[in-house]
Amino acid sequence: DATANDYPMDIFDVKGYPTMYFSSANGKIVQYEGDRTKEDIIDFIQKNKDTIVQAESVKDDVPVKDEL
Repeated sequence: DATANDYPMDIFDVKGYPTMYFSSANGKIVQYEGDRTKEDIIDFIQKNKDTIVQAESVKDDVPVKDEL
């Protein structure tokens, strides 16, 4: 709520309330201008979220001994 909190005016172009922005994990900021239904908001998030890249598992070439 920009009326009660400080916010960076140079990043967010708020002209009315409620104004919604989505900030992805990599810092991309996108203004939401769609319908305010749950389905539309979830669809917007799915389209704008960052994809998670899974690291490949690393196999050790060193044999492991199970005995102490």
